[in-house]
Amino acid sequence: MGSALGNAPPPRSLLAQWNGRRESAPGRLAPRPCDQGFNGHHSADQSQVGSQIDWYNAQFYCGWGSLATTNDYNSVVHTGGPFTGSRVVAGTVTNPANCSGYVQPTTLASTISSLASQHADFGGVAGWEYFNSIAVGGTGPQSWYQNVKNAMG
Repeated sequence: MGSALGNAPPPRSLLAQWNGRRESAPGRLAPRPCDQGFNGHHSADQSQVGSQIDWYNAQFYCGWGSLATTNDYNSVVHTGGPFTGSRVVAGTVTNPANCSGYVQPTTLASTISSLASQHADFGGVAGWEYFNSIAVGGTGPQSWYQNVKNAMG
C-alpha cells in the first residue's frame, strides 16, 4: 500500500511499521525550540502523513526530556501544531536502573496530575519497563502503574 508520499512507504522513523494501519510513531523528545519539530519531524512531515499517525510515544527520559515538571511535555503540545495532548503519550522510566531521568513517584504523580488538568485530552503515560518498576506504596510493578493511574484522575 502506498502513502501520501507516493508509492513508497513513509520513512521508518516516522511510522513504526507501514502496513496500512495506524500505529504509534517511535521517537524521542529532545527539548528544543518548538519550530524544530518533534524528533526532527517538522510540520511538512505532518502535512504528508500526520493524519495516519494516531499517537506519539514521547520519551521523557534518558536525556530526551523529563517529567519532573510539566515543562518538556508542554513544550511539545503547546506549539500550536499537530502535537496535541491526545496524540502525545508521556513516556517515563520506571526504575533508575533502566536509564537516567527517573522521577520519584510523588513528583511524577504531581506532574501527571497537572498535565491531566491542563490537557483535557491528555494522551496518557507509558512506563519503561514494567518488569522492574519500582513499587509505590504496594508490592510489585503494578503499584507503580496504579500510582500513575491515580494521578491521572
